[in-house]
Amino acid sequence: MTTLLGATVFLIESVDFPTHNKSKTYERVLCEQKRRGRVFQEVPQLFPIVVPTMTPSYLHFCDIIYVFYKIEVKWV
Repeated sequence: MTTLLGATVFLIESVDFPTHNKSKTYERVLCEQKRRGRVFQEVPQLFPIVVPTMTPSYLHFCDIIYVFYKIEVKWV
């Protein structure tokens, strides 16, 4: 058996502004969820992550701004 003390799940928005010479990237945490641990057996178990709804960026054909989302998990 494996004991998980806890986990924190982050939903991170990354906005990239590329130019000819350099680019700028800004990141911000949109959502943070903390979970308490539990004891896991050797069989796989589900660990659900709730992802909040996001409003559209309305930048469908924009070539100068890129918006990315990533999920980062920190296990304890």
